[in-house]
This record gives sequence, structure tokens and C-alpha cells, in this order.
Amino acid sequence: MAPHPQNVLKVYVPGLFAPLARWTQEYEDLGRYPLLEAWMGRAQAFGERPCFTTLLESAASLRAPGKVATFCADPVHLQAGMEDVLVTDAGRLNISNAEAEAAIALLNEGFGERGWQFFAMTPSQWQVTLAQPVEVRTQPLRAVAGQAMTAYLPQGPGARSLIAELTEMQMLLYGAPFNEERESRGQPTINGVWLWGEQPIPERVPGHGSDEVWIVVEQGSSLIWPWQAMAEAMGAQCRRQSLTETKTWIQALSASDAAQHWLICPWLESSVAYDDVGAWMPVLSELDQGLFAALSQALDQGKWSALELLDDQSAVRIAPGKRWQFWQKPLPLAQWCEKLEQ
Repeated sequence: MAPHPQNVLKVYVPGLFAPLARWTQEYEDLGRYPLLEAWMGRAQAFGERPCFTTLLESAASLRAPGKVATFCADPVHLQAGMEDVLVTDAGRLNISNAEAEAAIALLNEGFGERGWQFFAMTPSQWQVTLAQPVEVRTQPLRAVAGQAMTAYLPQGPGARSLIAELTEMQMLLYGAPFNEERESRGQPTINGVWLWGEQPIPERVPGHGSDEVWIVVEQGSSLIWPWQAMAEAMGAQCRRQSLTETKTWIQALSASDAAQHWLICPWLESSVAYDDVGAWMPVLSELDQGLFAALSQALDQGKWSALELLDDQSAVRIAPGKRWQFWQKPLPLAQWCEKLEQ
């Protein structure tokens, strides 16, 4: 069965296009990616921005009246620099279950009298409930990871007291036995907590249908976990699955299935946050040879009328390939910026 005219697969890969303008100037070789180069050779640039990007950026200001004040309280490593403090997210800390349990117990002991309760959903994903709401605007961890901290500190009427409490958390964690053990092993310490994004997110964000299916390809980074909450807030069906599971889903998908799918793949996000081109290249190569190859085959089999490849800054549309369109030559990565500006 032929795909519906609006049967478009939207593939959101944060960090795919955003660093190219600078990195192509700073580095002579950013690698070769045959499938992506073939896609870009026939792609058409357009100005759409992912509909959920704004929601993610404003997650910290979302409020649910009448709900208990609950913040994300993700563990981080804070490193003092010459002029500021750099933030490293938990995806680079390899926190064990025992370390997370010990840290949570320490924080609950220190803040329990104030009515605060910390708990860990996973070793790298924590939350805290407060006795009373705090009127602040915070920044999501994905925005501050790899960056200097000062520009991202809480703002608003309750910011001063909240910043003081963040400092107190650092003091509690600083001399913890598990951190002494981490230091002895040469590991960065868990010496801070990043508070952001009061939860729960509203049950539904208007204007998005429940027939959309979101597929999150997991890689273990602490920057990934908010995606499911964002999807649910937009009324989408959400599946969290591995690369192998996603490829199986692509192969089994019929052209007559749901009119629109979103595929969210945040694998590049961490390397871009830390300006780590050496980590970015092998991850992109793995995507090119694996996930994108499977998508390309499904696209050319007619399972979608088009594929849209997006990050936070740019978007391109790719139609199914035609063997007779011999003039559509692969486009090397160094020329992508020109394509995206068209």
C-alpha cells in the first residue's frame, strides 16, 4: 500500500547540524558519512523547528496548579575554573546504585527538616519534592551540561534562597565517603545537584494529536530522560527502546501505519554539549551505518512519503531515492552548511 501523502517520518537528532559552521572551520577532517552524504545530496532545506524544542526549553517554567512542587534534582560534577564553575552531567560520571542511594540518604538527612524529600528514579536521574512551591525559573540540565554555571543559575523571587540551598548540597556531598572512594579511583566526584523543571508537566499541550508515536533511542545519558515526559505532555504515544529494537520496528512497519512518526535520537547531544568532536564523529558514523541505513531502506521502500531530519537549528526534507536521478550527487559534510542556508 502506498504511504499517505502526509506520512512523514520526522527524525530529531540534536547536535547533528548545530556545530558544523564552527567545526568545519576549526577541523580539517570531520569524517565521511556515506548515507548522510547521499541524503544531503538530494535534501531540501526548510525552516521548521521541532515542535517540542520550545517545550523543552521552557520546561523549567511549566507549572501545574495545585500539585506538590517537584523538581528534577540531577547529580552533577562541578569543576572550578579560572573564572567560573563547569558542569558535568551524570551521563559522564558512571554513578553506581550504591553511590546514588548513599547520596540520596545524605541529602534527605540534611534537608528533611525543611520538608524536602529526594529520591532516585535511576542512579543518574533524581528528583526532589518541596514542602512549598518556589517561584523561580531554572534551566534544564541539557542546556547547562558542559557549560559555565553562573549564566544558568535560577532566576526569580525565590532564586537567592534556592542558590544558597544548592551551595549547602555541595557542602553535604563534598566529604561523603563515596566521593573519597571515587577520588581514590581517579573518578570525578558527585559534588553537586542541578535543580530544574518543576514537575509534573501538564497532562496535555494543545495542538498535538495522540496518533503521533515517539521513539526514543536510548544510550544511557542523563540528558535523555526528559523526552518521555515531553512526549506525554504533547499527547503522544511514547516508546523508549534500544537501537536494535528501533531497527526491528522500522523493518516491521507498514506503509499503511500511523500518518506521522517522530524518532528522537539524542546520541550526539552530549558530545556537542562538551564540544567533543572526537566523540561526535564515531557516534555519527555508527548512526550512519546502522539506524540511518535502516531508515533509508524503509524510505525507498515507500513506507514514508518523506523523511525530515532536524536538530535545534536546522531541518531538511528527504524524498525517497530515485535511481534515475543521477545528478543528485552525495554532498560532503563540509558543504552541508551551504545547503542548510539555502
